Amino acid sequence: MRRSTLHKLLQAATCDVPARLGTSIVARLRGNMIKLSNGSLEPYDVLVGADGIHSVVRTAGISGTEPRPTGRWCWQFIAEGWDGDDDTWHARLAGGRSMVTMPLGDGAVYCYADLTAGTGRPPGDWRNYFSGFGQQIDDLLAQAGQVYGTAITEVDQPYAFLGRTVLVGDAAHAMSPSMAHGVALAVEDALVLAETLSSLPVDEALPAYQERRVPRIAWARAQAHRRDTTRGLTAAVRDKGLRLARRKVALAGQRELLARL
Repeated sequence: MRRSTLHKLLQAATCDVPARLGTSIVARLRGNMIKLSNGSLEPYDVLVGADGIHSVVRTAGISGTEPRPTGRWCWQFIAEGWDGDDDTWHARLAGGRSMVTMPLGDGAVYCYADLTAGTGRPPGDWRNYFSGFGQQIDDLLAQAGQVYGTAITEVDQPYAFLGRTVLVGDAAHAMSPSMAHGVALAVEDALVLAETLSSLPVDEALPAYQERRVPRIAWARAQAHRRDTTRGLTAAVRDKGLRLARRKVALAGQRELLARL
């Protein structure tokens, strides 16, 4: 779904939760206190870092790990006028490149492109790297323009810390998007954390939350790395393997996700 649609759903479900916009955390202090960007000091019962891959709670708050580059770059955009004949996602692979399309309905299609490019931003117009995937993809790329491209980075950080601080989503476990499961894992984190906090004292709940989530996240990360490795194989090996086992591989991956809830 579109990000804007997800935001509307979340806002509707949390309309009774007080929110302070335009204010960020500057530092985590002793005694379960935080300093905010407006200069105020605030106490907290539990500090939840749900602030993404460049989490202030993780880095400034607890001196946690920095994101690690994977050597790949990606671009994402939504195009209109999609005339695909089904509602199935498709991945197109070439040497060091991939292009994924996922119909959203009403002629809209989500597009994701990534490229192995080391640590530096690929030079020139990024769309030229994906021009060999056919006219249909060229038409989509023509709508993209100079969309924002970003280096794909990963974070592998323990979730729970002394001082009643805990991380969810990309703040704790950003990974390669090969599994296309990042938002889903973050939502799962939130649900499991809420469930655990409602049933245990805080000092017991945070370690329990971490213990419950670690195996599932580790499995998803391993699968993402596995998919990235598969895309890096030579064309002859990759194409033959995917033709023989593509359905089996896809179903096995989703089956494991359901089994590990």
